[in-house]
Amino acid sequence: MRRARWAVLVCGLWGCGPGTSAGDPDPDAVPIHVKDTPGSKTGNESSPGCNGVTERGECKDGRAITCDLTRDKVNTIDCVAIGRTCVSDVNRGASCEMVPTGGGGGADGGSSEETTCASGVTLAGFCAGTTAIWCATSTGETVTWDCAMDGLACKVDDCGYGAYCCAQSGMTPPMMTSECDRLGLAGECASGVARWCAAGTIQEVNCASQGKTCEVDTCAFGAYCCGGPTMNECDTLGLRGECGGTGGNTARWCAGSTLIETDCATSTSGVCLVDVCGTGASCCSCEALGEEGRCAGTTAWWCDGTTIRHEDCAASGQTCKVNTCGNGAYCCD
Repeated sequence: MRRARWAVLVCGLWGCGPGTSAGDPDPDAVPIHVKDTPGSKTGNESSPGCNGVTERGECKDGRAITCDLTRDKVNTIDCVAIGRTCVSDVNRGASCEMVPTGGGGGADGGSSEETTCASGVTLAGFCAGTTAIWCATSTGETVTWDCAMDGLACKVDDCGYGAYCCAQSGMTPPMMTSECDRLGLAGECASGVARWCAAGTIQEVNCASQGKTCEVDTCAFGAYCCGGPTMNECDTLGLRGECGGTGGNTARWCAGSTLIETDCATSTSGVCLVDVCGTGASCCSCEALGEEGRCAGTTAWWCDGTTIRHEDCAASGQTCKVNTCGNGAYCCD
């Protein structure tokens, strides 16, 4: 999906340098790196009240802007205000995340003048565990992609420039690249099977085995499994998800048809909240909440040292407001 191209000076227009001829690459030309952000089959829906903003959403001025399809309204979270970076996650869409620092540079070492996003991440990017992180310089968004979720591995300068999700060692792509080029992300329906190409690998889903039919541009962009007699849990949860599990402290959401669950108490010594420390259901730790805290509906949440505290303002007939009648999140009349 990504190729490194050389800028070539055409003699007929600009003339050739010493020792070069028409069609030869200029030895002093600067490499132009092309890096495509893979599309997603889910989260591309919108609703009238969202004015074109999709469920996956977008990052704009440090804010994660997404569409809540159920409530038919736009959700906006100021990632900078909670000490995080708005990233465009391949599986989940726009969300507020803690972006680690990393080295980076492609096979050519990367340019010291290479464009960076506001997060400081370059186009080459880097691998953070199984996640590829880079800057989509065309949009200015920081992109994250957990390769393991798609059965791939994060590699640098392997199947493209810099950090990207590539086939794991020993894996053989199911078909030749020419077939991937033909299918593209839109793909096709073939005998009830949805087929499309992502990350240079052909993806296939047998829709009949799910009690669904393969349709094009119906429930998702291009070919995908749609309909079916019943909705599964992921159809209900979607990208936004919910706080569930024991005590409601598990962040649960879906990337496509894959259910993701994170026990907030185990992973962050925190609490699961919706649209507070990130887009949708996510784990809030004291690092994210801080002493000032945040409002989650009518409940004020804040940290007292390393202990998370909360107060239900509705119980006293009040509402939660930030820096209005007290410092930080507070119950106000």
